[in-house]
Amino acid sequence: MALKVFDLKLVLGREHIIGDKRTCIESIETNGRNVYLGTNDGNIHHYLLNIEESRESKTVEAIRQTVKQIGAKKSISQISAAPALNHLVVNCDGNLLLLSMLDLSITNVAPGKLKNITSFCVNRRPMHQNPFTVEICVAFNKKRVLQIYQVSKDSSTLMQELSLPEQPKSFSMDGKAICVATSTTYIIINCETGTRQELMSIGEDGMLSMVSHVGVSEFLISASNALGVFVSIDGTSNRPPLQWSDGVFNVAVAEPYLAALNDEFITVHSLLDNQQKQSIPLRGGNLIRGCVSGMILLCTAKDVMILIPVSLETQLQGLFNSGSVEAALSLVQSSKKRLSKSKYETLWNRACCMAGFIQLAQFDFEPAKIYFLDGSMDPRELISLFPGLLPSASSFIPSVPALHNLSNIEQVCSDDETKVDECKTFLAAYLEELCNTYMKPDVFYATVLVLAQLGRKQTVQRIIEMKNGENQSFLETLDPNIVEEMVLKLKELKCFHQVALVHLHNRDIDDAMKIWKSIVTCDISDESFPGVGFVVSELSHTAIDAATLWKNAEWILRCDQHSGAQLFIDIFNNNSESLNVDNVVSFLHEFPIALREYLYHLVIVCKVQKEKLHTHIAVMFLEQVLSLHKSQEDKNSLEEARKKLQEILRFSNLYRVHLILNKVQEFGLFAEQVILHSKLGEHDKALEILVHNLSDPLAAKNYCLEQGGENDKFRQQLFHSLLSVYFSDISATRGSSGSVTAAIDILNEHPEDFNWESVLHLIPTQWSVSLIRNFLEHVLRDRIHGCRSRKIERSLIKSEVLFLHREQHLLHSRPVVIHENRVCNVCNRTLSDSPLARYPNGVVIHAHCCKNKYVCPVTGKLFKVSQKNETLP
Repeated sequence: MALKVFDLKLVLGREHIIGDKRTCIESIETNGRNVYLGTNDGNIHHYLLNIEESRESKTVEAIRQTVKQIGAKKSISQISAAPALNHLVVNCDGNLLLLSMLDLSITNVAPGKLKNITSFCVNRRPMHQNPFTVEICVAFNKKRVLQIYQVSKDSSTLMQELSLPEQPKSFSMDGKAICVATSTTYIIINCETGTRQELMSIGEDGMLSMVSHVGVSEFLISASNALGVFVSIDGTSNRPPLQWSDGVFNVAVAEPYLAALNDEFITVHSLLDNQQKQSIPLRGGNLIRGCVSGMILLCTAKDVMILIPVSLETQLQGLFNSGSVEAALSLVQSSKKRLSKSKYETLWNRACCMAGFIQLAQFDFEPAKIYFLDGSMDPRELISLFPGLLPSASSFIPSVPALHNLSNIEQVCSDDETKVDECKTFLAAYLEELCNTYMKPDVFYATVLVLAQLGRKQTVQRIIEMKNGENQSFLETLDPNIVEEMVLKLKELKCFHQVALVHLHNRDIDDAMKIWKSIVTCDISDESFPGVGFVVSELSHTAIDAATLWKNAEWILRCDQHSGAQLFIDIFNNNSESLNVDNVVSFLHEFPIALREYLYHLVIVCKVQKEKLHTHIAVMFLEQVLSLHKSQEDKNSLEEARKKLQEILRFSNLYRVHLILNKVQEFGLFAEQVILHSKLGEHDKALEILVHNLSDPLAAKNYCLEQGGENDKFRQQLFHSLLSVYFSDISATRGSSGSVTAAIDILNEHPEDFNWESVLHLIPTQWSVSLIRNFLEHVLRDRIHGCRSRKIERSLIKSEVLFLHREQHLLHSRPVVIHENRVCNVCNRTLSDSPLARYPNGVVIHAHCCKNKYVCPVTGKLFKVSQKNETLP
């Protein structure tokens, strides 16, 4: 992949370091911005890096601090920083030295112990936590051992010695683990348990053995076939190997990249996907070391160079240009720890937005939407690609630098209308998802228009009706010019119903009503218009003046009287005092259907208690019934109208009954006459109509039950009246079978509702007992039950009297002992020989101190409720 990750710059030329032409750089170490160079002539050079950053680039300058001669022409083969001691650990001609980081003065030579060494490494995670020491692992010349020392400023202590099968060539230590390369194999050693694990053998193909510590608990070793293998401290590999160039002998890590050095190149690999990202030619490189700010120092024998990371923005742009979306996002995520929270969020949002546009250009809409949402993108960045979807007065300026290189959606789709429609559908879905969280004027405008262009008029209506956080219509907050421009665009798209909604929610009710009236009268057409009922609903819930209401109510009534009635019903339900009922009734006089429905709602549903209204609705329904009764054309409508009339007559008690009754009698409406006679209390007449005119015994029986209700006496009177009607009918018709059957049925079914003595006097003598058997059985059972109940009652009373006599006898038979000095508890005088009174609770007082023989004067205990005070005789 062609990606520029680092820029290679010269930091120190040979003229700054080399005194003698034979002098070469042998070692390098960094600590923060401090750089230490060891040469083959025994000198250590200390430099401080001065880093200047700009938005476009980063410049680095090395400023000399000091130079120290350590050994007389002795090579400084290795330098390692020990920040815990603020010292450097130096290998000078096989001797291990401690030098101060500040002035490079020698602190500890470790005499007689750490000499003749070949190499060492510092354990960055020491096994023994001592802040005043550093833990190092040392290899010696011609010895097959590794020794672990704890070194302080004053002394060095051998902690452990590990024997090896061969002389170690390269090694590194992390915590309790040491990874060692010998001439033939790689080994992991656990210092705590002593266990050893052979990782792989080293072939005889000239492969260079290398062990490098690249992260916490992780090493990198070189293997055959130009592979770099990651090894954890437990001997396993947790990620795929790196494929690098042949002859790699040193590496350095600058998250998320790893730079590998061989004789001719520096190759840069990503630790996220293990892919090579960059290759930089460099001949003669021999040392490489990670540095601050993600930089890497490189040394040839004479020069010091630095790999300066290209800005993340530039890297991202390169990855996006090559279409590597996932790699770009992974790069940003890997940089999270190195960036401030605000910078990371800004970079992440920008990366997501750029990724979204790349997916959009590939018509991969779902990932694009997710990226746009994750990146909190200003929706206008996307809207601006669609011509005509931003208001002409929009002040939107696209992001700089640009998030994409797309000119417009037609160019993306190569003028393919099908693909353009697909992109518009995607835009609509994206904007709909945003509408509850991000609704600015430009976005609202674009959402409405793109949905209208797609023909989704119902969704347009929902968006138009949206409210803001203050429960205010969003349209009311828009600039009038934007609203006017939106209306013109919607009219071009023939979204007339939606235009009316815009006017309505923008408090322009007259224009909204004009459009709806034109749709209803078919002057214009819009299939999304839900009908007059919708207009009624909106009008009834909108605060309007009376003139506007009357003006629009008239055309609504002429189009549909049912909807017109609903308008006034809704207004009454919302605020019963907003319109004068009499004015509404007068206005609806021209529209009888609407008037009937309006009055029906007031009387039956809202239970308005006005005699005028009750009489009016009764008369109107009666006139409707009479009109249908005369025409005899639509029997179903007549039946429905009569049911409504009967419902009103039953429900109301306020209408003028005599007025209605006179009209009903003229046309033989018997069911209605029954209701009216019941209202007047003329139950005999009602029952006669049910029996004689309607011939409906069941209705007559139910009439008695309903009218009688829970009043047993009144219900009995009604049933006797009904029975009298049947018997009079039987007498008049000389034994009408219908009346006989009905009379027998009510006697047998409701015997409890009759006085048996009266019934027996009315029953014809020719009837057999079997006809009214159930009635007679009930009478006998009732009589026998009553007789037995009275006997039981008398026995219980007698038993209670005997019990009371016994109690009285016991009370009278007990002696009352009065001692000589006992006093009255009321007057505190001696009881002596005067008359006494004793209460059931044992209290004894003078007879004249007893005010009420049922209440103890001492304890207040009540023995019997008395209507008046009673004293003892």
